[in-house]
Amino acid sequence: MKINKKSKRYFALKKLAEGKPQCWLVNKKGYNASRLSRDVAYFIEEGWLEEVKPTSYPKFYRATPKAPLGSTEEKGKVLHSPDLTRLHNTRWRMDVLSEPKREITWEKVVKLKNGVKKYYIYFPSITIEFIPNKKTLPTVVVYPCEKYLSDAETDNHLEIIKRDMLVVRGWVQRVLLCKLSYPFEIVEKHFAKPIRNPEIMRVLDKVGVIRIGNCWIDASKMGFRFGEIESTDSEKARVMKMLEWGDAGIPTRVESLERDLSDIARAVKELPEQISDMIAPKRPLPPDDFSYM
Repeated sequence: MKINKKSKRYFALKKLAEGKPQCWLVNKKGYNASRLSRDVAYFIEEGWLEEVKPTSYPKFYRATPKAPLGSTEEKGKVLHSPDLTRLHNTRWRMDVLSEPKREITWEKVVKLKNGVKKYYIYFPSITIEFIPNKKTLPTVVVYPCEKYLSDAETDNHLEIIKRDMLVVRGWVQRVLLCKLSYPFEIVEKHFAKPIRNPEIMRVLDKVGVIRIGNCWIDASKMGFRFGEIESTDSEKARVMKMLEWGDAGIPTRVESLERDLSDIARAVKELPEQISDMIAPKRPLPPDDFSYM
C-alpha cells in the first residue's frame, strides 16, 4: 500500500524507523498521542514496523523490508541512536596451573573421534568447557553469551568482559580446587548493529552477505531480524552504522560543502579590502575643496 511522502503519517513512519520513540514525536513535534498510537498500530499491522525490544519503555521500532521508505532525501541519520551493540562470538581460555583436587558432575560430556572428552557446564550467561589432557594439565574455555551494550558500554567492553572472566576464574578455582592462569581471548569478537534502512534490507534479501575486509553486512538468522552491520572493530561498526542512512547523495553533498567553503573563504579574503574602501573611499577631490589656499 502506498503512502503520501508529504503527509505527517509518512514523517512519523520515517522517524520511528530511524529509532525515535513515540514520546519524542508527541513532545518535540506536537503529534496527537492517540492519533499516533493508531498510526503505529496500523504500521505494525501492515508489517512496516516491528518493536525492537517489546519489554522496554519507551518503545523503539525498526522498519521491515516491506516499509515504503526510500532514501533520506539528502539528510543523514543522527549520529546517536538507541540501538544497542550486540557483542558475540567471544571465547576466552584459561590454562590450569595445578592438578584439580575435586571431582564435579558435569552437565554434558562430548567424546571426540580422537578419543578426547570435553566436559560442559551451563549457566544463563556463560558456558564453561573443561578439556583434559593426558600429557599436560587441563584447559578451561569460557563461552560468554551475547551481550547487548550501549555506546558507552561498548567503549569499555574489554573491562566488562575481563571483569566477568575474573568472576568465572574465581568460581572455577573454588569448585575444582586448582589454580588457573589469567584469562586471555582466543577468538576475535564481533560487534553488530541492527539495520534499519529498508533499502539495505531489500538488497540483503537478494545477495545474503556483503563483506569488505573485517566489516560485513549480513542477514544472519542468529542476529537481529532483517540483517545487521558487523565488524571485529567496534569503531568501524559504529561508522558503518552512521553511514547507513547517509548513503544517498554523499558525493553530491560533499561537493556542495566544498563549494560553500570556497565561497566563504573568498568572502573572508575580500572582506578587509571592502572595509578599507568603506572607511577611506578612493575618489578625487573637486577643485573647490582647495579654494581656501
